[in-house]
Amino acid sequence: MRLKLALWFTLSALLLSLQANPQAANAATFFDVNVTDHAPLSGILGSGTSYIATQLRFGPGGSGAQSLCSGLSDPKCAQEAEIYAMLPVCQSVSEINCIESLAVTSEGTQGGVATFKKTIGALAFPAQPEIGLPAGANISLWSVPSLSSAGKIGDFAVTVRVKLFKNGSTLRADNFSARVEPYSLTTTTESPVRTLEKLNPLGVTGISGEGGSRDCIWIDSGQCGSVKDFPKDSRVKLTIRIGNYLTSWLHGRFTDPAITITAIDAKNNRLEMEAAPVKVPSATALVNADEAEDSVKNRFKDPSGYLPPGNIGMYIEATDPFAINSFRDFEKFFSKKSNKLVDTWSMRSLSAPLSSCANRVASSLNAPLSTLIGIVATNSVTYESQPPAFIDGALNYQVAGLRYLADGTTIFQGRYDLLMRSQFARCLYNYTDAPVLAEVSITKEEGTEVVQTTVLKESNGWLALGAYGFTFSSPTLKVKLTQEKVVASTPTPTPTPTPTASASPVAGPIATPTPLVVPVKSSITCVKGKLTKKVTGEKPKCPKGFKKR
Repeated sequence: MRLKLALWFTLSALLLSLQANPQAANAATFFDVNVTDHAPLSGILGSGTSYIATQLRFGPGGSGAQSLCSGLSDPKCAQEAEIYAMLPVCQSVSEINCIESLAVTSEGTQGGVATFKKTIGALAFPAQPEIGLPAGANISLWSVPSLSSAGKIGDFAVTVRVKLFKNGSTLRADNFSARVEPYSLTTTTESPVRTLEKLNPLGVTGISGEGGSRDCIWIDSGQCGSVKDFPKDSRVKLTIRIGNYLTSWLHGRFTDPAITITAIDAKNNRLEMEAAPVKVPSATALVNADEAEDSVKNRFKDPSGYLPPGNIGMYIEATDPFAINSFRDFEKFFSKKSNKLVDTWSMRSLSAPLSSCANRVASSLNAPLSTLIGIVATNSVTYESQPPAFIDGALNYQVAGLRYLADGTTIFQGRYDLLMRSQFARCLYNYTDAPVLAEVSITKEEGTEVVQTTVLKESNGWLALGAYGFTFSSPTLKVKLTQEKVVASTPTPTPTPTPTASASPVAGPIATPTPLVVPVKSSITCVKGKLTKKVTGEKPKCPKGFKKR
């Protein structure tokens, strides 16, 4: 919905330009496509703002109109409302729906605890804990003294944003997202982001973002937080206090994750996510509309079927649910190479129904946020914003990206992390508590490559798996767990003597079960040109196209 709304106002602006310059009607139409995690700041895409608005409705019976509200008591939002709340920093030990702490560690530095500096902008609306409404704040700024003292980037911007719906007197949380971004301080003449109402040429009121800059994470009083890379070998730990906003899965941009969830009370928990950032590419292209599919062009035509001339900007958030389909619409125009790599650390919740195994796990847990079942993370341009699908005994997950980096020759190496509750994994496969093994297969246009992963560990009730080094464009990752079966020894039959009056019963031998044997694994190194892979297993073999070194 947010993507449609942003594009709708882009279309409106073009229509207004056409009215001012009738000769533009003969100009060509181009789609300026950008699939990225780092869209320019705006009230709809990017980091955005906190605001309350009437519910947006498309489709039959929906006008696509939307208005801002001054608060939940505003008559326009008396019955229904959409709320976007950027969580503030916790000010007391009892406060909920807030950011508790941040820590960033790096190679060669000690500590890593961050100090809160300030929150940019002003409070959009206060919290109402009695009904579960978080405060509507803005981006918070933090510094890590140990990094700054070592001459490294030590300033970070933190955004935690919650979306809720109001229906009558009830508030329902829909999703949440969190992002940590390193920055350096510069100046700018651009204005800060704000969210406002606009009227399109058809007389329909909507809301959109204004201000901001693609070079700034945040803007405040002429200052700009210019995006930077994380220090080398960084790990980020973000702790938030949050209500029951999580569904069964999270997805994100990080690698090697570890998560801790503890209950604060019956409705709130402390969520602590620690992981390393990843470098994520973007995909861009300027496409003549005449070369695009009709299904794409139809999205940008007005109600009369008219496609306006000029450049239509398409900023597609790479982690949105429909981003992977948009990527495929324009994939042939991306020339198989990305335009840049950006260090990223972010996570988002998934609105996914609980499966029978997830329900079984949830029923055995007490804390509301402990119904979290798993986390998927990847550095691909885009991916399925849904949990892995369990098909034919394997967890299937679709990612999409470009084969090369911006230089057109360096092959981009994909990463995939899966963190799953051990109890959930064993329920899927009907396994015991004994150790499990994992096999990862990567299906691409060239065929299927099977890799015996070496990154599989289990601790504190979580099973962590990583698959690294695969290539693109649209591979499907399949994860299959296996477990050695216990085979009981078969006793050798013993003849039973013919009983006599004086004979005593003779007991047969007692069968002793054979204990579970974890297979002995060895490792080999495989090479393919400049690529190397370490393969570990009982009988390790090099993947297709690789040779043993």
